[in-house]
Amino acid sequence: MKAKKIKLMLLQQRIDEMINKAVQMERQQQHLIKSVHPNHRSGAVNLIHYLSLRSFKLAEAQQLIYELGFPDITGFNAHTMWSLLNLKQLIECSAANHTKKATDRKASKAVSLTSAAKNLRKNTRSLFGKKPRGRRTRIMVTMPQRTIEDEKYMRRLVKAGMDIARINCAHDEAGDWRKMVENIRKANAKSAKPTLVSFDLAGPKIRTGAVVSGPTVVRIKPGKDKLGTIFKPAKIWLAPADQPPSQNDYDVHLPVDELFMSFFKKGDRLLIEDAREKLIEVEIMRKNRLGYVGQCNNSAYVTSGSKLTLIKAKTAKRSHGLIGEIMPLKQYLTLKIGDLLRLDKEPILGENAVFSEAGEMISPAHISCTYPAVFELAKKGQTVFFDDGKIEAKIEELTNDYMMLKIKGAKDTGSKLAADKGINFPEIDIHADGLTEKDQNDLKNVSDLADIINLSFVNRWQDVEAILEQFKALSISPGLVLKIETAEGVRNLPEILLHAMRYPNLGLMIARGDLAVETGWKGFYHTQEEIIRLCEAAYIPAIWATQVLESLSKKNIPTRAEIIDAASAQKLEAIMLNKGNYVHSTIRLLNQMLRKSQYRQKYKEIGLKPIDIVEDLKPV
Repeated sequence: MKAKKIKLMLLQQRIDEMINKAVQMERQQQHLIKSVHPNHRSGAVNLIHYLSLRSFKLAEAQQLIYELGFPDITGFNAHTMWSLLNLKQLIECSAANHTKKATDRKASKAVSLTSAAKNLRKNTRSLFGKKPRGRRTRIMVTMPQRTIEDEKYMRRLVKAGMDIARINCAHDEAGDWRKMVENIRKANAKSAKPTLVSFDLAGPKIRTGAVVSGPTVVRIKPGKDKLGTIFKPAKIWLAPADQPPSQNDYDVHLPVDELFMSFFKKGDRLLIEDAREKLIEVEIMRKNRLGYVGQCNNSAYVTSGSKLTLIKAKTAKRSHGLIGEIMPLKQYLTLKIGDLLRLDKEPILGENAVFSEAGEMISPAHISCTYPAVFELAKKGQTVFFDDGKIEAKIEELTNDYMMLKIKGAKDTGSKLAADKGINFPEIDIHADGLTEKDQNDLKNVSDLADIINLSFVNRWQDVEAILEQFKALSISPGLVLKIETAEGVRNLPEILLHAMRYPNLGLMIARGDLAVETGWKGFYHTQEEIIRLCEAAYIPAIWATQVLESLSKKNIPTRAEIIDAASAQKLEAIMLNKGNYVHSTIRLLNQMLRKSQYRQKYKEIGLKPIDIVEDLKPV
């Protein structure tokens, strides 16, 4: 009993220290608390209390708490002062010393567990609208290019359970985005709950430059077994070049002039002279919206201008035409471990390595970088990652015009590197502005369309100031989602949140692809959990993004790891899915998973490390 009393006294002393420091820090930061929007006032106070709590080494107090059977202190993030005061009261009762509270604060005035949950729900509804029936977590979906023209496909996404349509301004053009939004609005007309539209401003992301175009050819390849017997004819979409197929189950799209196509009927045959002067036959099976469906049992390489001969089924009458313009095949570099890659400062078209007949390398593979300023900051020996960490390289040589890299990580068979893929320099602090000239132009183009604006690569609170100034200049007030995807953004997150909370309609996206590369894979789990805790402490809705159910969306086959990842994501207020051929079925599965499990996962981790907090936060 004596040992227990000593433990109770020691724990009471620790809790008093935590309460007193939280009260002191709140008083010191009154100037900042008063500057935030009224919607976020209680969140700012609680965030400061939580930051104060996390400035302590909690391991000793946690161990005493576990031994004495008190509530776990690691779950105090959303209602810090209320929980500390209640824990203090429990300790005093257990010590039979409950005369009066030693602090000048009352638990009734602190944000309770119930009030914390209510504040988060209120802010989530403000940003994402009314919650869907049967689940609290919203589903955000990146719009594929086909939604530009395909209104029916957009309706399928909405019907499957999409709550927010995400349009990435790094791809397509302003006119395409407007067509997507038009189709979303049409789909909303038949939906009980309107789908919101969010636009992702690309931000200062460093990417690979353009690659030399491939040949303008499409390959027709029917399915064959090991004996060469055809068991699956190639499925062909015959339509004008600007009419892509409305479904993704076609093997090739052969562009055909609309006038020539007007003679087509079911059962007709189409003879095509391919690039090898070989005649192949396509049987026209049926008409489908803006084109025709055909099937072919021959292998062929078809190029722009290939000769066509239409043979009518009933009369055998013939008419002639030409294949329209075929888009060049998308090219990429193939890189293996040990290969050299030249990263160019100037926008030189990328190419694969060139070898002599004897197998000796004449010139290495090369590709350009869209951010020339990084060449002034890089140093020999530093690590460079491409395409969300799929390829790892080391800087072997630096010149004024290029850096020579040696591939250290790639697939055994070689990893593909295409144009417009992300480049990460995790050992370099790149202080690029959070709002580029392109971002500003894109924001003007979508200002009348956006329900939500997602701001990429938020590293400092000044990045938030830049977007808010643009909102003011354009007289708009959409929801604002801050994308955290760099180590610098994580380090500055408390200050970023406290300054951003001056804006009423706020959220945060954990962009796990770039973030994992920037902060390192080994500690990434803890990094993302820290971000989630800070958001919960501030009552800011958060979005779980990047590669959620990726295999299911692209290949229609989920992995066990993806299912577990998606289940973990339900602790957040929204989950983002990337585009894929099977994204509609992925939405349906995620919808079902979220409906079946509505309760948040509780943190069970012990031994939280101190957070480096900003002691002297300054008001704007």
